[in-house]
Amino acid sequence: MSFGNHIIHLNDTKEMPLLGLGTYKTTDDNQLKQEILEAFSCGYHLIDTASFYKNEEGIGKSIKALSIPRSELFITTKLWNTAQRIGNIEDSFIAVWSVWDWNIWICILSIGLCPAASATLGMS
Repeated sequence: MSFGNHIIHLNDTKEMPLLGLGTYKTTDDNQLKQEILEAFSCGYHLIDTASFYKNEEGIGKSIKALSIPRSELFITTKLWNTAQRIGNIEDSFIAVWSVWDWNIWICILSIGLCPAASATLGMS
């Protein structure tokens, strides 16, 4: 899938759109669905979310309901710094993955700041 001219090429040869829909503070499923549809029809192919936003499940359901091909979207989500504890990382990962898949999963703070997360990931 080519996202047009406004992209950055990642190290794995995939393309990431430079402009996207931010979803912070949008938790209503109907509103999410409408915003995703409008953004996509305007040419936005990147959707940004985070566990902190409490809307990842709604975004996944909206994408499925709108029948937008997954290959047409680039989805980023973030693991919030307070979720970087033993058990929380796995729970966050499983909860999001069960609804939909993403292209980039970002850790907000350096794991080095949280010894428990570092140990969980074998980085201590």
